[in-house]
Amino acid sequence: RRLRRELALTAAAFAQPVTATTRFRRRRRLLVRSLRERAVWVDAERASLLAGAVSADVRPFGVLVERDVVGVLVSCGPDVPAPGEPWAVDEADPRLWWIGRGDLGAVEGTAPLLVAVGTDREAVVFLDLLTGPRVVAVSGERRGAGSTLQALAAQVDARLPVGAVTVADGVLPRFAGP
Repeated sequence: RRLRRELALTAAAFAQPVTATTRFRRRRRLLVRSLRERAVWVDAERASLLAGAVSADVRPFGVLVERDVVGVLVSCGPDVPAPGEPWAVDEADPRLWWIGRGDLGAVEGTAPLLVAVGTDREAVVFLDLLTGPRVVAVSGERRGAGSTLQALAAQVDARLPVGAVTVADGVLPRFAGP
């Protein structure tokens, strides 16, 4: 009995790095594919604008885009308004609202400034930089934080008009900022 347990633990220890690498590569492919697809960005922006139109007290700050649905994370007071059809409130978090990608129509308003920050299972996670403070700080392990900051700066630069983004010296390698 003990030998079987030890063999199972040893096999799991050897398999864990392989499964972690496979999971990482699968999520990286999802993120890269989604960053290239214009429809993903458009659907994320539309869902954010539609969620903001539900109530004046609601501010969408995050978006999760899956294959068939889009989830919008909203901030509001203690009384979370219930969105009407075609929205569905998440069972675990009442501040996460889901809508089918087919239910997203044209919407008017100022587009959010979304940046992709990663994945959550099969969803690409976007953060709206315009809903928070004017300065975004990235902290953590030096190498990872630097890469994250560079990725965010590149996304913002690609999405805004030419000359709208100024990157300080030392943020991006081989780029002499002001």
